[in-house]
Amino acid sequence: MWASWLTFALGGLAILFGLMLLSFVLFSHFSPPSGLGWFVFLVLCLPGFALIMIPLIRRRATELAVTNKRVIVKFGLLTTHALEIRLSKIETVRVNQGLIGRLFNYGTIVITGTGATFDPIPKISSPFEFHTALNGAMEQLSPSATPTSTEPQGRAV
Repeated sequence: MWASWLTFALGGLAILFGLMLLSFVLFSHFSPPSGLGWFVFLVLCLPGFALIMIPLIRRRATELAVTNKRVIVKFGLLTTHALEIRLSKIETVRVNQGLIGRLFNYGTIVITGTGATFDPIPKISSPFEFHTALNGAMEQLSPSATPTSTEPQGRAV
């Protein structure tokens, strides 16, 4: 969740840009006003550090698991959202991905359970891998759909 490389790249670019401006202001041949270099560095680099640290914290505070009986989702650091659904109670599993999500491989999984409840799992990386794992576990749980009738399956002439 929130672990697209784009987020880290934007933070890295902000930090790099701040370091370049700091070195230009501190080591240029003209004398800048005192403290301007550090001010520019802080204004540009603090958002860059935030762009890197926030997704890392969110990723560490997220747990996704598919067992042989249920799906377990927990996310949040200060406030926690937990979701456990038995595989036998799941009706459909959808993946919502916009254009940016397709480009950077993240999306939202929406699990629809019995009773018309739906539970979104927002902004996870590689959503189709999670979808495939969940469908595989659901197929192992349900009996195979082979015909048990001994009558011929074709139409009589």
